[in-house]
Amino acid sequence: MIRNAHGGIFSMTREGGTNEAQLALEVFTRFFMDSFTNIDPLQGASPNRVWLITSSSGDYVLRKCVRNNDREWLLHLEKLTDMLLRYEFPVAPILKSRQCDRTIYHAGYHWQLRPYVKGRFFQLGQDTDMVEAIRIILDLHNIKNLPSGPPNPNIGIEYWLEHPDVCLKETEIELLNCCNKEQVTQLSSKYADILEDSLSLLSFDLYQTLPYVLTHGDFHGTNLIFSQNRIISVLDLDTIEVRPRIYDLAIAAFFLTRKKRGSFAIDPRRTKTFLQTYSAHNNLSLLELQVIIPILQLHFLPTGRYLRLMYTETPELLNWYLDWSLNAAVSVKRLLTSVIKTI
Repeated sequence: MIRNAHGGIFSMTREGGTNEAQLALEVFTRFFMDSFTNIDPLQGASPNRVWLITSSSGDYVLRKCVRNNDREWLLHLEKLTDMLLRYEFPVAPILKSRQCDRTIYHAGYHWQLRPYVKGRFFQLGQDTDMVEAIRIILDLHNIKNLPSGPPNPNIGIEYWLEHPDVCLKETEIELLNCCNKEQVTQLSSKYADILEDSLSLLSFDLYQTLPYVLTHGDFHGTNLIFSQNRIISVLDLDTIEVRPRIYDLAIAAFFLTRKKRGSFAIDPRRTKTFLQTYSAHNNLSLLELQVIIPILQLHFLPTGRYLRLMYTETPELLNWYLDWSLNAAVSVKRLLTSVIKTI
């Protein structure tokens, strides 16, 4: 635990976390506010570093942009955020520094600050929360006149589809840097099987024919902040991109209709209702429904780039991530095949 000169405190449990927090506070006090009273890590399962910082003027979320440490794209994210706010879509604004920049470069990384939005997460099994989540996804997908900009550096499924052999080889190379040979052999074999199965149903050319909209790319429970029964903030725009709308629907239907957190077991009735409710407003084609499984399988396959970020930025999460992502990729077909056939 460290206390600042004004009585503020922070404590970090991750190895090296105190140094990271000190760097975050350096950015906060140098570029945004003169002082702070408290700092807490908001680390999830991503290579990004995020902190909740309290000062005399309020609570803020400071993000060290590890996944998208690309200035051109982050400047585009500023435009996208402004556009979403004009449409009254619930995202927190990116705040200006003293120098009036909203994307700060310091110590080799870009940083962005947003106000902290207090609320609760999405509750699994809650009908009103599911209806509200569908409403917010529909609102996003129906936004028009999008600003042009560079592609999101967080390419995943598109890379797997367009360059499957190259992508698999890059993943194998990165596995060699962080796993033993037996693990590499086992994982590479399983990844190859999942990739082959996915490509039998979905090609890059077919993917490009699907209806494109602005997508969030990672709709899950902890990215949706509620006040009572209303979503007041959608978090984590790291994966926002213009891509097939079914990408968002596949991820949201899979994560938001689970029986409990920490499990991939879904409630088939709720999954079916989720997709049908969306389709009642934005009609989903049979083709879109048929590619949900391969999209999810590819979504959970780790790219070499993402593995490199994991073992360099958050090595303590790597083994968990490898187990989690493989279990998810393997579970998708078993859990969703019968559901999709009944829609």
